[in-house]
Amino acid sequence: MTSVICEGGDGNTLRSALEGLSASFTAFRRSDNYEPLLIEFEKLGGVDALEKCQHHPCEKVYWKAVRIIEGNFHDDSEDDPAIKLISDIIRQ
Repeated sequence: MTSVICEGGDGNTLRSALEGLSASFTAFRRSDNYEPLLIEFEKLGGVDALEKCQHHPCEKVYWKAVRIIEGNFHDDSEDDPAIKLISDIIRQ
């Protein structure tokens, strides 16, 4: 269901939902349940749905999804200087 919303839903509604998700992650970050929450979110396809949101026509939805992923889900490939450089160029 989330992937369908990310592919074509209303930008304002979707952005509000992503802001709520971001706030939830921020609140959980201070608890012992943060890591289990992230693991379960990923198992249920949440990260895949966020990645689909990066293809939404609304640029604000794209950037909100990017910030949630980057702020909560560490990718070891980001430690590679070449990948970091390419990512920085793409974000400009």
